[in-house]
Amino acid sequence: MENGIKLSVIIPCYNVEKYLRQCLDSVINQTLKEIEIICVNDGSTDGTQKILEEYAKKDNRILVINKPNGGQASARNAGMEKMQGEYVAFLDSDDWVDLNFYEKLYNATKRNNVDFAIGEILLHNSNNEVSKKCLANIPLFKLKTGSYKHINDKSHVIYSCSVCNKLYKANIIKENKLLFPQNLLLEDILFNFQASVITKSFVLVPDVRLYYRQHSTSTMSNIVKSDRIFDIFKIYELCEEFLEQANLPKKLKKRYKNILDNFKIFNLYIYYSNCPKEFKDEFREKMLSHFDRANIFFNPYINNDSRCAIVKVFLNRCKRFMQKLFNKQEIKNK
Repeated sequence: MENGIKLSVIIPCYNVEKYLRQCLDSVINQTLKEIEIICVNDGSTDGTQKILEEYAKKDNRILVINKPNGGQASARNAGMEKMQGEYVAFLDSDDWVDLNFYEKLYNATKRNNVDFAIGEILLHNSNNEVSKKCLANIPLFKLKTGSYKHINDKSHVIYSCSVCNKLYKANIIKENKLLFPQNLLLEDILFNFQASVITKSFVLVPDVRLYYRQHSTSTMSNIVKSDRIFDIFKIYELCEEFLEQANLPKKLKKRYKNILDNFKIFNLYIYYSNCPKEFKDEFREKMLSHFDRANIFFNPYINNDSRCAIVKVFLNRCKRFMQKLFNKQEIKNK
């Protein structure tokens, strides 16, 4: 750590003047002081840039990058090009963290000699209330606090998706040339999967939290309302391509594929359940093609939630098939 920077915090910003101050205040007041804060203004058209310039004047640890709008993945990648820290963290500009969040995660990685650390996520609703723990994170934190390296424990990390409650060794990200996929939403799924595969160990750090803001204009709120919901299929295809090309023993690849299949089956069903009516049929057909090529019957990682999703989807397929036969027979009888 020649430059003395322990952590690079990368914050993509797009039209977030309403929430940005709370986010930045939570970072500049961290108990871990040796950080750089890379704010990427992704073509904002509101007062975001003005707020970033105001904070940069007050704190010389803040670097502001201005670029044309290209989406969150593009903004994060631009930030990674400039990072100089020993570790890297990502924070969305409408969220915020506990003031000791990064110090606790950093100290845990050093103390346990692991590749990344994970804090908790709490959901913050539109009524300005902390509502509940993020459901995807609950199974992960059912593990005992400590460090882990076994693939079975990593499976919980893969299911938890978000990159924003984690601290990664920056040299691992750089050496493996990990980037977020541009022009696709749900980019966290791919990056989190890749990082989980290439890293050897992680540590869980309880009682230190990221606050994930749920509101009507957030990216996640809008994905299920438009045709961008189909990005989920490309994301899983990229996960599979990455795994195929990874330099891993054949048996280990197969185990990661089984974990990915279980996650994909359940997650696709969740998105299908929330899919707009006009895209429902097309989404179902794409989902079925992914189910068909997944390892379902000899997969030890298939859990009860995924089994229920499989049964429901294939029952629907049988119902449609039987209805077609019935309609054909009806026409023939006429």
